[in-house]
Amino acid sequence: MTGARPARHLLDWAMPRFLMTAPTDQPAEAPPPPTLGQNVQMQVAEVLATWAVHRAMTVGYRAITGHPAPSARDRSVSTRHIVGWAAATAVAVTVVNVVVDRAVMRPPAA
Repeated sequence: MTGARPARHLLDWAMPRFLMTAPTDQPAEAPPPPTLGQNVQMQVAEVLATWAVHRAMTVGYRAITGHPAPSARDRSVSTRHIVGWAAATAVAVTVVNVVVDRAVMRPPAA
């Protein structure tokens, strides 16, 4: 039988091609640990990014709903809304922190 396709893994159909990597015999080289300067840059950038994301989400919530963002101290807001708001804020802050860390740890362009 000519042109036979190679055997594929059971879940290959579910994984996009751009996520598949060719198998290698050599383990990936670990990146060097961050320097003190990079650690300081990451911490400062994460604090500023966290503040900016929280502020933007709070202002956006008020602009869209006309009410202040839910707070755990506000007894008139349901627990469901408070937990939902906390989860959304946590996800946004985490994503921004990952982006900041990757930007700081990116090797300089040669």
